[in-house]
Amino acid sequence: MTTREFLPLLLGPGALGPYGGYDPAVDPSIANIFSTAAYRVGHTMLSSTLRRLDAHGQTIAAGDLALANAFFNPGAVLDHGIEPLLRGLASQEAQAIDPYLVDDVRNFLFGPPGAGGFDLASLNIQRGRDHGLPSYNQARGDFGLPVRTSFAEISSDPEIVSRLASTYASVADIDPWTGGLCEDHVAGALVGELFHAILTAQFQALRAGDRFWYESDLTPSEIASVEAQTLSVIIQRNTTIGFEIQTNAFIVPDEKPFMRGDCDRDGVIDLSDAITSLAMLFSSSGYPDCADAFDFDDSGTLTLGDPIQVLSFLFQGGAAPAPPFPDCGVDTSGDALRCYTDGSCP
Repeated sequence: MTTREFLPLLLGPGALGPYGGYDPAVDPSIANIFSTAAYRVGHTMLSSTLRRLDAHGQTIAAGDLALANAFFNPGAVLDHGIEPLLRGLASQEAQAIDPYLVDDVRNFLFGPPGAGGFDLASLNIQRGRDHGLPSYNQARGDFGLPVRTSFAEISSDPEIVSRLASTYASVADIDPWTGGLCEDHVAGALVGELFHAILTAQFQALRAGDRFWYESDLTPSEIASVEAQTLSVIIQRNTTIGFEIQTNAFIVPDEKPFMRGDCDRDGVIDLSDAITSLAMLFSSSGYPDCADAFDFDDSGTLTLGDPIQVLSFLFQGGAAPAPPFPDCGVDTSGDALRCYTDGSCP
């Protein structure tokens, strides 16, 4: 899931390159600059609010949860379950990777609700110094990148350049975590050059230096089975969350137009749609990318009643599907089912 779902979004498609087999000469241990600087990019991706949604995509009665009130608060999960938080996380876009952190981790980190706390940014900077990390420019040189001679070479954002210049006396003084966050992003990635180089090198080493990496000795069919296990599948398997979560939990997708009842997305409702619906329900063929099309009566859930209603509509003059039908459209009912892929609808 990390290498096939998350890293292509963080580093760009194909950043790790093809798997070349186990290499005993590769050291897969975690580099200091990876754990202490580069992989702390996630701190800038945090939002100040954790959405909590029910199975119909609506905010639960207890409301959303402020990040500052989530620290040391297991009751938020014990009282309402993990499902509302997971649904919310899957539907909420992360903040951009940049030098800005939300106030919840700048002033309230590690403190119980209402008690204040520490500044995560300052902790990260000081931790890097305590660990003896090289400077930003030294790190760039270590990874074969040209050193920066001016603040303006780091970012095209005048505000970031100005703040760097007001904080550091020289480019040579910049901490690696700070400098890495300030860089313009590599094309197709969410991080700049330095963090891209560090993260890529670390994950390549973790793969190449792992004697038990799954691709090294499994059969092609076994590899395919492993790679079919996505984060969304794991969430569904271990919670009560069903088809309301998208295929790739890391991407908040745009909704696509569909025709309700057209389960196989061929533009017509016929016997094959009932078969497709039954296969989805009983043969573990995977949850559909356009779950809304399977929800014949727009109940917000997928049940055996949906293919039965397809058959009734086709052969017994039963009720027609709920809108959108017979024309393509999107679901306006507000339930949690979505359609994320293009089909026959324009």
